[in-house]
Amino acid sequence: MVATPIPSAWVLKKYAGEHVLSGNILIRQRGTHIKPGLNVDVGKDDTIFATIEGLVVYDVIKGRKRVNVMRLKKSDQ
Repeated sequence: MVATPIPSAWVLKKYAGEHVLSGNILIRQRGTHIKPGLNVDVGKDDTIFATIEGLVVYDVIKGRKRVNVMRLKKSDQ
């Protein structure tokens, strides 16, 4: 008997509070389980990636999960 991997609907690549650069992949997903928020964009395969450098923040708006990237302040860098 061969063990087959169970496919995942989505995979988090970056967690809340992590520093990301523009273009970093935040989430690989099939469908939009997690919605794009501020300073992120969606690829044609529903991958969510950062459009600016900053910190990853996850939140829930109207019952929907959302990912944002918040710009770092000058004093934080």
